[in-house]
Amino acid sequence: MTSPETPPTTSTSSESELRIEDLFHQKRNEDSISKLFSAIYAPVGIVIFLFRVFLGFHTFLVACLLRKSGVFRQHALRMMCSILGIVVEKTGERDESARVLCANHVSILDHLAIDILTPCLLPSVWDIPSIIRWCFGYVDLGATRGRDHLVRGVSWH
Repeated sequence: MTSPETPPTTSTSSESELRIEDLFHQKRNEDSISKLFSAIYAPVGIVIFLFRVFLGFHTFLVACLLRKSGVFRQHALRMMCSILGIVVEKTGERDESARVLCANHVSILDHLAIDILTPCLLPSVWDIPSIIRWCFGYVDLGATRGRDHLVRGVSWH
C-alpha cells in the first residue's frame, strides 16, 4: 500500500522568489515625453558636471596653496565645499585647553572637513613623496621612524 505523495511544503514558486530582473526598470524612457525631457536635460547635466569638476579641482588647488592655519582658507574651503555638496557643521564648543584632537577617518575627505572647522596637522604614517604629502596637507612627524621620533615631532608642533 502506497499512499499518494503530497507536494512538499516548502514554496519554490516564482511568486515568492525575487528575480534579479525584477530589481531593475529596463524600459525607463519608453514614452516620447520622457525621452524629450532627457534630451533637454542632458546638456544642462553636462554643464553642471563640468562646473563641479572645475570647482573640485579649484578647491584642491586652494587647499594646497593657501596657508594651512589661515582663517581665509577655512572660509574659502567651507564655501567651495558647500557648493560641491560637502557641508560641515560644528555643534557645541571646543575645549580650548585641549591640545590634541583625535579623529577617526572614514573617507579620504575627513581631514579636509576637520580642517575646515579648526586648523589641524595630519600626521603622515606612510612613506609617500613630499610633493604628495604637501598637496594633501600631511605633516611628517616621524611616525614611520618609531615612537620616539613621533613624540619629538608632535612636541615640536
